[in-house]
Amino acid sequence: MSEKYEAKRTQTLALIGIFTAVITSLTFMIRIPSPSSGYINLGDSAIMLATLVLPFRGAVVAAGVGSALADIFAGYLIYAPFTFFIKILEVIVIYLLRRYLNTNKYFIPFFAGGLVMALSYAIVDGIMLMGIGAFFISLGSNIGQGVVSAMIVTVVYPKFNKMVTQLRGLDT
Repeated sequence: MSEKYEAKRTQTLALIGIFTAVITSLTFMIRIPSPSSGYINLGDSAIMLATLVLPFRGAVVAAGVGSALADIFAGYLIYAPFTFFIKILEVIVIYLLRRYLNTNKYFIPFFAGGLVMALSYAIVDGIMLMGIGAFFISLGSNIGQGVVSAMIVTVVYPKFNKMVTQLRGLDT
């Protein structure tokens, strides 16, 4: 393998580790209590950024593992497996929409990913708490989290993408 390939692979692995840690930190440390869904956090913003910067498999690992670890650290052990798969689903939705929409309006996949995340947690809460009321309360609080995260990433992404491009040495 070439030296250039090895350097790129090392950079990618480092970015996956960094994003996993950032997702865990933003999910665990910046928590706004919510009666329906445990807490609202900024981890989804980092997940959305990860889908733009990392290769697909790297974003899946960072989102799933980072978010599940945050649930474990926060004491929401029962949610960790659900969170793992919900965050992977969020990454899949964002990746597919970015790939097939062929648009420069990158906020559309972010909002869609946030809505899928909110709906998924609402279904989990509705089943776990055995009630349609829990479904709607969870849906309301998680839609807020998804929309806020999408808005943050829509504003931050252009500068963030430029920074990552410069760090990778692709822009001189």
